[in-house]
Amino acid sequence: MENWLEIIPINGLEISKDLNYEFKILRVYFVEKDKLFRKSKALGLEKRFEKIIKENKNFNDYNFFDNVQTLGVFPFRGNQKELKSKNLELIKEELDILSSSQLGYNNRKNKKIFSYFKSNNTHIDHICIERKSNLIIRSLNRIENPISLELNKRWYKNCKTLFFSRLLKIIGGEIKVNNSWRKSLRRAAIMIGQSQRSSDMAYSFIWNMIVLEMLLTEQGDKYSEYLPKRIEYFLGWIGYWNDENFKEKIGNLYKKRCQFVHDGNKENI
Repeated sequence: MENWLEIIPINGLEISKDLNYEFKILRVYFVEKDKLFRKSKALGLEKRFEKIIKENKNFNDYNFFDNVQTLGVFPFRGNQKELKSKNLELIKEELDILSSSQLGYNNRKNKKIFSYFKSNNTHIDHICIERKSNLIIRSLNRIENPISLELNKRWYKNCKTLFFSRLLKIIGGEIKVNNSWRKSLRRAAIMIGQSQRSSDMAYSFIWNMIVLEMLLTEQGDKYSEYLPKRIEYFLGWIGYWNDENFKEKIGNLYKKRCQFVHDGNKENI
């Protein structure tokens, strides 16, 4: 079985001499770059890490380590291609665990935000080293669409045909509605916008569900019962509502919402 080291630059994280320039969460090591270059046996490498990098003909054209201070290192076994996405998610989760240490240490204004080191904030740049052969594989995983949203004629026509133009008139006061409803629509638009701009699927999902509950239910309602019913009021007339069993699908969405909210379980999202 192949024996790998996943290595990914981390932005916004420093590790001091007090901690010997490294800290392990559960399975991921966070290591200061210069120390990583000195490490060998501790990582299961026969040669010094720095020597492996310099000798590798497939890697010496890249400036992967420029402007990098800290690296996340995750040892794993198995198929590198099949496990790549799973490994990145695991490293992200351990970064989140590390970030939770700021509770009671930094207040919200002074909290530190650290993340994968990104290329133009759209890609995760990382490498894998096979520890026996010293084979190095470099990958760029896209996390966000690098193409800008273009506000053009097609976009504007869509805004007028669907909802956005009227939404702006409502929350801007041009179209008169009940004041509390106008405020609710404004909050909903902000939350849906945050959902659209986030690359975190679970965060986007829960924001969407909160908006549905906010607009279609009221305090005292049994959400699991009333949410599918009120969505059906809007969409039940379409031909595929029954054919594709949308009532059951909406119920399943609510179950996933409850699993996330009450148990922190986002695996099914």
